Parts: sequence; structure tokens; C-alpha cells
Amino acid sequence: MIEPPTLDMTTAGTNPAGTDPAEDAAARARRSRLRRVVTTALAGLVVVGGTVGGVGYTFATVAGADRSAPTVLRHEPSEAEKEARAADPAPDVSFGRSDSPLTERLLPAPDRLGPDLPGFDSNDVELGAEEARKEGVFGLVSTPVGVRGMSKAILTELGLQGAALRTYESYSGMVAEFRLNRFGDAEAAREYHDFLFETLEASGGLPSPAPGRAAHSSPEDVALWEHVRCVRMPGDEEIGPEVALCTVPRGELHLLVVAFGGGFGPGDVPLPDYEALGALLNEQLVHLDTEGKQA
Repeated sequence: MIEPPTLDMTTAGTNPAGTDPAEDAAARARRSRLRRVVTTALAGLVVVGGTVGGVGYTFATVAGADRSAPTVLRHEPSEAEKEARAADPAPDVSFGRSDSPLTERLLPAPDRLGPDLPGFDSNDVELGAEEARKEGVFGLVSTPVGVRGMSKAILTELGLQGAALRTYESYSGMVAEFRLNRFGDAEAAREYHDFLFETLEASGGLPSPAPGRAAHSSPEDVALWEHVRCVRMPGDEEIGPEVALCTVPRGELHLLVVAFGGGFGPGDVPLPDYEALGALLNEQLVHLDTEGKQA
């Protein structure tokens, strides 16, 4: 069993030789503000009737479902249908846009696109620098008013250049939002990744092996998954569904994944379909690296 990933905190709070004390102080200030943004946002995200990770999904919806009815999966395309789709030269936007350098880095939906993003009449959105910074860490609609300015300031300082947002839904009913941010350089993307993971842990997130990581153990797969960090935010009958969050740095890009639904745990608490999430995330990692080499 792969142990949950942990951060190397041995250098936390130090000023390694060669670093600028002013830059180090600025980074600590960003860390403090990001902690407040994430902690405040999560408190408003994982609640009964609240939106989770920017995707319009409520615990009440799941709690009110008729569990006596048989589970019916959506039609999964046959191999012939999949081959026809792959061979079609015309771009099929029903599985995701690929009309810009950033949107083409997001994985086309293997099953189907998910629900519309709150604040947008679309499940597939690209934002410029100003819009992306205003959108914040988890989305403008999902970010409490009191920390929206702080969230924007953090992303502005880190040089966020734009973002592509897309929701996915698996045949099992899992819903995931992928938020791909483009920063000015790899250092900024990695700083955001490290601070975000640390803050998710501090906000009650339980470090978790990346979904699907154990199924990919070749040297190539190990390298592919090396920097993926995930936490799960436990749910219950009062709080709402369990939520999985993953953060991934890829050069100047940063991917935030939020997923839920598709399964149930003790007490009928909704759980993410971790198998479906692992498969989806693995395809996205391969797609990111493949598209990056072609670019």
C-alpha cells in the first residue's frame, strides 16, 4: 500500500543561503493569506445545501434520492462508437473545447461533461488573467465575500495569466471540476501547489494516496504521478458529501481537482467514486504531458 504523500517541512520557516529575505517574507505573507482564504472558503463549501468546489451540487439532492430504485448507468458507448468518435476529423465540443493553448491541455471528457459551473452558463470555460484572478481559488460564487479580495490578490502576486475550467461526470455519477491555471513561471505554480496542499491539510483535509496511483506502478507512471497531492474532506449526514481534492503542478501550469459523488459510505454518506476519479486523473496527467511535448 502506498503511504499518503507528505510535505517536506524540514526547511519551513528558514532562510536558505542565497534567498532574498524580502522574497521569503512575501512568500510567508502569501501563505498566511492563502490559509485564511482556503479555510474560510472550505467552511462555506462543505455544508448542507452548499456548493462544493464551485460545482453546483448539494447534499440535499443526494439525501433526497430514492435509494430503493435500481441504479441505472448512462449509456456507455460501444467500441465502434468510440472508434467513430476518434476518427471524426471535426472537433466535437460536446466533450470539451480545444480552441486555445490552454483549453487543449484539459482532457476531453471520456464519458460526458458535467453540470454548468456556478456563475457561468457553461461547463467548459476559459478565463483571461483578470477574470481568472477575480474567480479566485475555488470560484467566485463559492468564495465568501470577505476573502474574495484576498484571494484575487494572492493570484495576482503569483502572476496568474489565465485559467480553463471544465466539469466532468462519470457513468457512475461522480462529478469532478478540473481548474487548470497558467502562471507566469513554474516557480509560482509550484509555490501555489505547496501552499494549497499545506492549507488543505490544516483545514481538516486528510492526506490521501492519489486516487488510481497504486494501479500505475511502472517507472513512467511513478514519474507521472510524482507531484500529485490529494486530500479528502470527510463528510457526514450533517456536513454533506465527502469531497476529494487534488493539486498538481506541471511546469507553469497548476491543476486543481475537486470531485464528489458516485458512491456511498456508512450511513449513506455520499463518497467520490475513487476508481473513476483515478482513471480520469491518470488520463488527464497523460494528456497534459503529451500535449506539452507537442506544444
